[in-house]
Amino acid sequence: TATGAATFYFTDVSIGPHGPPRLHLIRGRGNGVSQSSYAYLIQGDPSTTLNVSVGLRTITFGKVSGVYKPKDGSDSKLVQNSSTQWTLTLEDGTVVVYNKQAGDTLFQARGTTATFPAGEKLTFGYRTAEWCNVAGVEPCPGTVTSVRMQGVASSAGYLLHYDYARDAVPSVPQQGNSWKEHVPVTAINTTVDPCAVAADDCTTTRAWPVVGYVGGV
Repeated sequence: TATGAATFYFTDVSIGPHGPPRLHLIRGRGNGVSQSSYAYLIQGDPSTTLNVSVGLRTITFGKVSGVYKPKDGSDSKLVQNSSTQWTLTLEDGTVVVYNKQAGDTLFQARGTTATFPAGEKLTFGYRTAEWCNVAGVEPCPGTVTSVRMQGVASSAGYLLHYDYARDAVPSVPQQGNSWKEHVPVTAINTTVDPCAVAADDCTTTRAWPVVGYVGGV
């Protein structure tokens, strides 16, 4: 049933020349769904169905006789290399490697590299933290594990760096939201200001393009 809902796309921040070397953070909003151009994620049950996100596109794969088949009729291919790693090959030859992040309870795997036909490569950085789910109780009755994106780096020398409201591992459960709340995202030329893709902070010598968020949106 058609709802008439539309999805609107916005470029929040970008850096680099036009074409494949350019890094541009695009967000899509509509019909209660939020998308991101660098959301490379796998969700679902590996024994039956997996939803594989490649930025703003999601491909659903069903497992038939041990082989993943795309339900959109495309020529994309998904191969499970191990219990913690998958490789996706798109119709245009783009190859994305997804790896399970330790303690990740939200996704089967997250994209760690994406290599495009022209040779450009993206590398994704993440950070994992674990904290007690109840304050002031010893021994801790249980823990919360969270994974957040730290950055996206291009082989062309550009970086999208994600800053958060809190970098220290939460000492009480109430601090968990601020640890996951990304505030600004900065687009950096790393040939000028080097910074690691998974760094908490980047030291810069000039003002780079930046977008700020309220409440981690």
